[in-house]
Amino acid sequence: MHDDGALHLRGVLEVATAEGPRQETRVMFCGCGRTANRPYCDHSGVCGERG
Repeated sequence: MHDDGALHLRGVLEVATAEGPRQETRVMFCGCGRTANRPYCDHSGVCGERG
């Protein structure tokens, strides 16, 4: 977990999204729940406030 609350991952990943599973190699997941793009962080919460 990053100090802004987001979870940063790298590797061969399959991410469950509202549109279905996605294959990813790098992701940043939201840790505060304020994102409009779940499960991904869009910097609209705590991490966006850090400048």
